[in-house]
Amino acid sequence: MTRGHETSAASGPECMERPLFTCGMVLSDADLTALVEWARGRLALQRFRTGWGVVCGLDVRCDTARAGWIRVMPGVAVGHDGQDIVASEPVAVDLTGCCMVENPCKAPAQAKQQEPAEQHKPDECSDVVVDLVLSAEDVPTGTDLAGRCDCGCGPTVAQTVVTRVCERARIDACRVAMPDLDSMAAAAQRRQAAYSKCHDVVGSYVKAGLGKRTAAEVIDWLAGQDLDWPCGWWETTCRDLRAAKDAALDGVVARALLDLVVDRRHRLVQRACESCEARESCKCRESGNSCKSCDGEDRLRLARVWLRRPTDADRTCRVVHIDAYPPYRRELGPCTGPVPPSSVDLTPFLWQRWQQVCARWRTLAGVKRVRKVKVPASTENLLALLERTDRVFWDCAENPPVPVVVATACLGERVLGFEAPAASRTRRKAGP
Repeated sequence: MTRGHETSAASGPECMERPLFTCGMVLSDADLTALVEWARGRLALQRFRTGWGVVCGLDVRCDTARAGWIRVMPGVAVGHDGQDIVASEPVAVDLTGCCMVENPCKAPAQAKQQEPAEQHKPDECSDVVVDLVLSAEDVPTGTDLAGRCDCGCGPTVAQTVVTRVCERARIDACRVAMPDLDSMAAAAQRRQAAYSKCHDVVGSYVKAGLGKRTAAEVIDWLAGQDLDWPCGWWETTCRDLRAAKDAALDGVVARALLDLVVDRRHRLVQRACESCEARESCKCRESGNSCKSCDGEDRLRLARVWLRRPTDADRTCRVVHIDAYPPYRRELGPCTGPVPPSSVDLTPFLWQRWQQVCARWRTLAGVKRVRKVKVPASTENLLALLERTDRVFWDCAENPPVPVVVATACLGERVLGFEAPAASRTRRKAGP
């Protein structure tokens, strides 16, 4: 009845196949292309070491000669798929089409969010907001006549084939439907909610009132839950429950559920080998202009641009602001979990040995406070402890949270989580 971890590499690294040449073999176009693709794939693996984003250059400026246009200066970036993107000369982008036509296509999620009860006020800085998105584009630059033989059954047919391809940069303007919403903060809140659900099983156990039941009843309840437990957890838990006395049974369950919660949290916050592929929420274009109506969560953004629509006095679409800094610009870096702009990610410290991370935490927070606890002796106390320490980021406007370190029998002192300082907890309890 045991179950182990199941892994998925759908968006992670893939095993690569390279051609193997032998003396006297006849090389086909597929063999040579496979060699090129193998080299490209090997180079693309660098994204798992150094990440992806803008490496250098690619500055975004107004085009002083044409209102409503911007220029992206030469530079180098690494795409989300690990391919190098090179702009060898300035690229001019026409944004005037974004001023002329409203977005005719809304993603279902966006349409749901923009119901009358939740209307978002227009941006005060402009009439239209767009994000500049960088991607790679292959452009044929050389062709040649090649003969194709129809299996010896007919004459050779000459056809024009592409023999050279230029790998260059492409820049698209994507309309921002709701510029007043912080997509990074929203993603961070979704991550926090998923992390908090990791200890739902403890709440379900306490709610079921199993603290006074027998070991057999507890085992039956655990067997009926949809639990993806870590290796060896089920056998160890059953053995300890059957050997425990009635008074100590709830403490045994608390230790077992803590192991289960820690395993769930680890799977959620671990650094996975994902390619951070771009996800488009809408795949249509606005007719008559070059402004895309789609949006994506993990695009290689260069800048956010604010535009003013033409007026009776000024019939030209104009660029009024350019923000080429994070979060509107992705600099080179690894894929990390989302946190609000003013916050610090706490997940690198979770379940680490306290002796391993205490110096790094004190350098970051500037305080020496730490709270060391034992594994709770009851499931109710465990639930209270998990609910107090389930935060995954720290807002820099708050006082530093206090690391809560739990002493385990086999793994030493581990960082279970972080709780708010006593003063903050008092204010939250008292209310505004």
